[in-house]
Amino acid sequence: MNPNNIFFVSDTHFGHAKIMQYSKRPWIDVQEMDKALIENWNNVVPERGSHVFHIGDIGFWKPDAMCSILRKLHGQKYLLIGNHDRGARKLASAFAWIKDYYELTVLDEGKKQKIVLHHYPLGSWHQMHYGSWNIHGHCHGNYKFTRGKQLDVGVDALPGYKPHSYYEIREIMATKEFVTVDHHELRGKKEEGFGEADFTRVVKQAQNAAK
Repeated sequence: MNPNNIFFVSDTHFGHAKIMQYSKRPWIDVQEMDKALIENWNNVVPERGSHVFHIGDIGFWKPDAMCSILRKLHGQKYLLIGNHDRGARKLASAFAWIKDYYELTVLDEGKKQKIVLHHYPLGSWHQMHYGSWNIHGHCHGNYKFTRGKQLDVGVDALPGYKPHSYYEIREIMATKEFVTVDHHELRGKKEEGFGEADFTRVVKQAQNAAK
């Protein structure tokens, strides 16, 4: 999958009136909110050739109305089921697939970046000690225990009420440091998902320790 065409978003909550109060969204009613979310989405996601991973809590409308909105949104869409997506299977025609959990691998400048996708933030995830990312939603920007290369991509968590590109996410992840949470420690070698900057830093640490 080409990283130029990958986007992530979560917790759009189409049709959910109370979310405007809970998350202080700047719209008067759900019609205005839905219209803005659709426009924001389509302004950043190309109509063709793009892949959008929605990390859960897509919306509160009944299936027919929800499918109508989904058809207006650009890109091939993939859904990670959230706690408010109990009727998600009825929306299957609008998504390439619907899953509870997924591990995405992106070939980024010749290196493999593993991304663990799940609606809820994970305390520990596959290959986190090799630099893999955990992309989640659910928390609407209020998660207090973010650790390492982990990010809430909900529309209330990142600017613009819109999907964000792989490269935007990569830029944010570059500012985050690995955090040891269990017996898995940072591996000081070039493995999948382990960036050049990470490798250089670990080598320098080892050299300084040897002096």
